[in-house]
Amino acid sequence: MALDLTLLASGPQTCAACGTRFEAVLFDPPLARATVTRLGEAGPAAGTACANHTGNLATAHCGRCGLLICDLCRIETEGVVLCPACFARLTAGDALASTRSRYTDLTGVSFLISLVGLMMCFLAPLLGPAAAYCAVRAARQRREVGAARAAPVAALIVALLVTGLGLFFLGMIIYGIVSA
Repeated sequence: MALDLTLLASGPQTCAACGTRFEAVLFDPPLARATVTRLGEAGPAAGTACANHTGNLATAHCGRCGLLICDLCRIETEGVVLCPACFARLTAGDALASTRSRYTDLTGVSFLISLVGLMMCFLAPLLGPAAAYCAVRAARQRREVGAARAAPVAALIVALLVTGLGLFFLGMIIYGIVSA
């Protein structure tokens, strides 16, 4: 489901499809927020040139690499001023929470692991705890974003049942071997 961009504003938002809360930051083009000062207009003693646009006056420095940048290059996110190169690196590495576009649903992973554990009972003693771990991580994930935690709790219950079933199955195999 696509977001309705006409309703979107900077600040806390809730996804209409899944109810997950997220923080939205609208892009504010530099030309709309300030006019870029040309270095020639400011005079030779006014300042230093932008590293990317030699004709523009540098008005800030990158909080990560220290590069001098103009208003056109300035990207302010999560309380830090970044140059375009550092912003691209941090975005590509998912280091900036405000630019993450992927979300791994660990609840679904937990249910999937539990299903495999049910289908292969001899692996259930191993897969059940793995599914329980994913369910606990999913509950923490959802707590962080403010979403409901009913699904991870259900996944945890299923994972514990799979673990119990696997241990029962393993016990039956051991009992069968010992009593034979």
